[in-house]
Amino acid sequence: PEAAGIVFRAGFTKLVLVPLDATHQALVSLTQTRALRALGTPAGTAAADIIDYRINGYQTNQPTGVPETAPVHDALCIAYLVRPEVVSLRRVNCVIETKGEYTLGRTCVDHEFRTKREPNCDVALGADRELFVRLMTETFAQPHVSANKV
Repeated sequence: PEAAGIVFRAGFTKLVLVPLDATHQALVSLTQTRALRALGTPAGTAAADIIDYRINGYQTNQPTGVPETAPVHDALCIAYLVRPEVVSLRRVNCVIETKGEYTLGRTCVDHEFRTKREPNCDVALGADRELFVRLMTETFAQPHVSANKV
């Protein structure tokens, strides 16, 4: 949390946070991983294997509420870099709690602007699941995308 706190206090003019609020809206299903595998590319197969593993873990330990799905957190962040419209952003103030007894490491987002602190971060509050999966499918369908580069 200390490192995250430093980043949020650093005064960057462009800081984007893609939290679980967004990634859990871009769930990938077993049906979609079968489609990735059916692409017949090394990247499609590798992505399908990794996401299937995540889906199994979520089903076993922390079901998402949507059967046979799981979020793919880092991939959504990368998708934002390629197609920013894959997430919906809101400019707010964010701080990282580094001293709380019960909240150590928590990202505190002032959605209501109650603290009067200046907005310092664009936070993804939503995600376009269909666009996200389409981006992955289009990317991993390319024969030049190596599984070693995924």
